[in-house]
Amino acid sequence: MANRLEFKGIKEEAQDSICKISDRESKPYLFADPDNVTGFKCSLGKIGDKPSYLFEFIQTMWGNDEIFEYILLDDTQIDLSQFGEVKEDTIQKLNITYKYTLKKGLFSRYLYNVYFEYKNERYYLFVKTIAPRLNKILNTFRTN
Repeated sequence: MANRLEFKGIKEEAQDSICKISDRESKPYLFADPDNVTGFKCSLGKIGDKPSYLFEFIQTMWGNDEIFEYILLDDTQIDLSQFGEVKEDTIQKLNITYKYTLKKGLFSRYLYNVYFEYKNERYYLFVKTIAPRLNKILNTFRTN
């Protein structure tokens, strides 16, 4: 069983950041804004010329947390049940209900698959962390 969704047949084009794209395009995209970022990547995934997702990877504190954020731009369907029992919670800061799964990985890692919607945009996150602190990580999300 895989730990996260894999998007196949996608060509990625490097981008500056979801924050800058949000500002440039006047879109209320959410993006992670944690402290102590040590790794970062942003790209636009396309199938042919059609955008499929915006992707951002953030690593904090030399690998303690890894956040893989996808803003789904096409009709890709997300089925979290393939990763285990689906639970529900709320990002208190933004009052957003989200669904998630939790799996204990190797080396005391906690692996979360998360799905939610915000202002007509759909988000899929894969979060790898060293402690069960998904709520703390999700509460770093903000919009411009």
